[in-house]
Amino acid sequence: MRKCSTLFIIILTFTSISCATFDPKMLIQSNDAVSNRLLPLEISNLASTKFEQSDVKDLSTQSYFYTLFERELEKNIILTDPNGTIYGNIEPRVILFSIDRSGQFLSFLSGASLFILNVLGMPIDSYRGNLEIKIFIYNRSQKIIKKYDYISSRTFNAGFYYGTMDERVMGISLMRGILRDFKKDIEKDAAVINEQLRKN
Repeated sequence: MRKCSTLFIIILTFTSISCATFDPKMLIQSNDAVSNRLLPLEISNLASTKFEQSDVKDLSTQSYFYTLFERELEKNIILTDPNGTIYGNIEPRVILFSIDRSGQFLSFLSGASLFILNVLGMPIDSYRGNLEIKIFIYNRSQKIIKKYDYISSRTFNAGFYYGTMDERVMGISLMRGILRDFKKDIEKDAAVINEQLRKN
């Protein structure tokens, strides 16, 4: 009995200190600015940003999406005009954000093996994350001149020494993937978008 209790305490300790949890540093923007930037745009504020559907009801998670989006735009994607000229606005919309547990069998196998397999590296649990975001760019007449639609899906494993069970961490990881794709598209499309923005 004493041995079982000791094993349980060890397992609980590993689980509590090894899985990634949310850290505000996760919201720091990347350092890879695009070479072809967009003209200055107003970024829709969080109050006006539309969150159309989400299986995760935690509004703070959605605010993390917006914070990452805003910081990436200001640091790496949008030009700054010293005179404060604005050519339009840009709006992100979260269409879907869901985290579904997919590792029930892993949990059963973990218990059946008295967590020995987990000590050797097998995940305790697994989750499937899905994030869909649309990004709209408007000119000064509020006409849509460009729309992007991104879907990011990923499986997240959680073990004694790695992974996460924190929905915020999963969501931020998915959002970073979308932002990488968005920046690649802006590299290609910035010249055409800027031409459209200058017309109005």
